[in-house]
Amino acid sequence: MRRFTLPLSLGLSVCLLAAGGLPRANAQAGKTKSERVRFETVDAVELEGTFWPGRGRKSPCALLLHKIGGKSHEDGWDDLAAALVKEGFAVLSFDFRGHGGSTSVGADFWKMAYNQRLVKGFRPGLKPPSTIALADFNPAYLPYLANDIAAARLYLDRKNDNSECNVSNLVVIGAEDGATLGALWLASECYRYRLLASAVLGGQARMNSKPESKDVVAFVSLSMSKSLGKNYNVSGALTGWIREAGKDQKVPMAFVYGKGDQAADRSALEFVRLIRGPNYKRGSKAVSTDEYKATGDKEIDAKLTGSKLLKGGAEKWIAESYLGKVILNSSKADAEWEKREAENAQFVWSFGRGRPMLAKNQGEKNLNPLPLNLLGLR
Repeated sequence: MRRFTLPLSLGLSVCLLAAGGLPRANAQAGKTKSERVRFETVDAVELEGTFWPGRGRKSPCALLLHKIGGKSHEDGWDDLAAALVKEGFAVLSFDFRGHGGSTSVGADFWKMAYNQRLVKGFRPGLKPPSTIALADFNPAYLPYLANDIAAARLYLDRKNDNSECNVSNLVVIGAEDGATLGALWLASECYRYRLLASAVLGGQARMNSKPESKDVVAFVSLSMSKSLGKNYNVSGALTGWIREAGKDQKVPMAFVYGKGDQAADRSALEFVRLIRGPNYKRGSKAVSTDEYKATGDKEIDAKLTGSKLLKGGAEKWIAESYLGKVILNSSKADAEWEKREAENAQFVWSFGRGRPMLAKNQGEKNLNPLPLNLLGLR
């Protein structure tokens, strides 16, 4: 029997499951053709991905993140994308750098000190390699893969401006340490603000009142890991990332795990308690005023982990039950489409102390490398 401890399981909240919300696509939507896409990161990695169109400006977006060592088309990722398109989403999946089709780098890649230091192949005075692979990465390099997610987000901003989706309603779904990278990126979005004016007044930039994490209407993890790869433990920092996004910014989070996976089971409960409080008990029902009512954990009745859960029942639950019937019918996902002017926009990271850091200037396609040291990582 499947155990669903999110308080907003089927039928538990009249206000969220009432008529209304975003209209559904027809049954043929799952057959929508996808397109292969390429986009570049801030450090000149060419990422290869797949974009499934939705229904223009009415379509919320879903961003899919495979595990480190995996690929964007393995296990059930494409099936999940088709199910999400059927629910009205536009979907983007991609291969992280060093994975699948994302192995080509430009000359500027090797100008970055962290790439010189933590990726095999750089030799001063010699022509550097034009390709990279996961095997080339030092374990300490893995957090830098979060820059790929930042590039994917701005790619969706450009799709938004082309009226192909509504990035104001963005869902992030990750598996294992791909979800961990997603949590790192999402935490960085909690500190990224659009500049409303380029002038700095009184020592403080004039920023939007809300951080860019406001656009993320749900974060779903499949067997989230507390490490990146096999050897880079980020459990302490991960606690902060989940608290910042899930509790402070109230981004709804669903922690999914397989039957019998005791480690993921314990972690899911721990993560929910970080957000809902230490007294949270599974099976407890939320009152209609509970601001965290769409956050919880979900056991899939299959002895599987990570993206393999998508073939064990998680695909349908995520697309139809959680996103389709809870998130898309909530006030969280009712943001109207707005033009982002992705390349003209200016952004800063503001951590509440000192002057804001420039995240992106006008005319640039990507954010500067994420400030990992200010997000709990050395």
